[in-house]
Amino acid sequence: MRFWTEQELQADDSPAVPGKLFWSVTLYDAQTRSDVQTDQDKAALRSLFELKDIDTSKPVDLYFGPTAPKDGEGRWIKTQSGRGWFNYIRIYGPTQPAFEGSWKPNDIQEIR
Repeated sequence: MRFWTEQELQADDSPAVPGKLFWSVTLYDAQTRSDVQTDQDKAALRSLFELKDIDTSKPVDLYFGPTAPKDGEGRWIKTQSGRGWFNYIRIYGPTQPAFEGSWKPNDIQEIR
C-alpha cells in the first residue's frame, strides 16, 4: 500500500494485505475522532467495495489529500487542507502474517 497526502507523502510498495475476506482503510478527523467530512462524502477505501475492480492481491496505491491525484481518483479520499487526520487499517479474515507481525503497512514518506 502506498499513501499520498497534502504534503505529497507515500509509503514504498509493501506486500499485499494478508486477509482472506477483505480489508479497509478509513480516515478519521484528528479533532472529532469521527470519519473525515468533505463534499466527497467518503472516508473509507475497501477492497470489497471501492477497490473491487482492482487486483488487491498485489500492492495498491491509495491517495489521501485535498485534491484528487492524476489517474488515482478511485483510490483517493479527500481531506481538508490544514485539518489533521489519522487512519485505521482493518483486515477481515486476517492470515498468519497479520498475527505474527511479519506483515506491516509501510510508513508514509515524502514523494520526490
